[in-house]
Amino acid sequence: MTAKLDPSDYMPYAPSEPGRTVRRHHCKGGKGKDKLYITRKEDGSIVAFCHHCHASGGTSMAVNNNLSNPRSSVGTVFSGTSKTGSNAGIFAIPSDCQGNTDKWGREALEWAEQYLTSDQINDSPLSYSDREGAIIFPFVTDTDMVMYQARYFPAREPKYMTYWNHNTDRYYDPMGGSDTLVLTEDWISAYKAVLAGYSAFPLAGSHLSRGSMGKLIARDYRRYVIALDNDNPAVRREQRRLEREFSMYAPTLVLKLTKDLKCFNLPDIQDLIE
Repeated sequence: MTAKLDPSDYMPYAPSEPGRTVRRHHCKGGKGKDKLYITRKEDGSIVAFCHHCHASGGTSMAVNNNLSNPRSSVGTVFSGTSKTGSNAGIFAIPSDCQGNTDKWGREALEWAEQYLTSDQINDSPLSYSDREGAIIFPFVTDTDMVMYQARYFPAREPKYMTYWNHNTDRYYDPMGGSDTLVLTEDWISAYKAVLAGYSAFPLAGSHLSRGSMGKLIARDYRRYVIALDNDNPAVRREQRRLEREFSMYAPTLVLKLTKDLKCFNLPDIQDLIE
């Protein structure tokens, strides 16, 4: 049976232009070789296949959209397409994004390597746009890129800029396949929870909407862990709300953290959660 690619393996990197194929690294066995081929078909749908491990994936429909902030410099995610005609509004990350850390800017890589090893970054869906000077964090479902966040270097305020795919319902999927779900503020904290053996859902902030909560509860997790940075009264109120509502469905643990989960190593994350 052919293995299935996780959407995060290909959705963030799909080319914006119909008929174009890009290649990137996928599996450990293909280390140093870009064996994952990702193609945007003429109808706008995506097909992905790894020629090393033979895993495959894709979408059955076009992924189209406009950016939430078209005046931003990241509007160049439309690179290679026209804002008029049949290709209008295809939503994608910046076209020059690179997953290989050898091609990342020094300041961006130094920041990321505070939390992840170079191998962990290379094996993740993270990418870097040299044109934008930003690390790109993808938020996806099985069929769509729902949004991405960009963190720019040199650093600026706000720390993250968010760009939405308005042709979606704005609900992205959690990461991982565990029956314990860890809720974090940021993408890297969620990814490290997955590396530690859990499912995770990054809030992209410190608030969870009721719609997103309902979709998470419907997945029937056996345990919830709330891992927000306990750094101000508003976050503490949100922790209490999440604990109160999630505990109606499954045991819920609140971690009293003074720093983001991404600041902990994997064994320490496991100790905190277990």
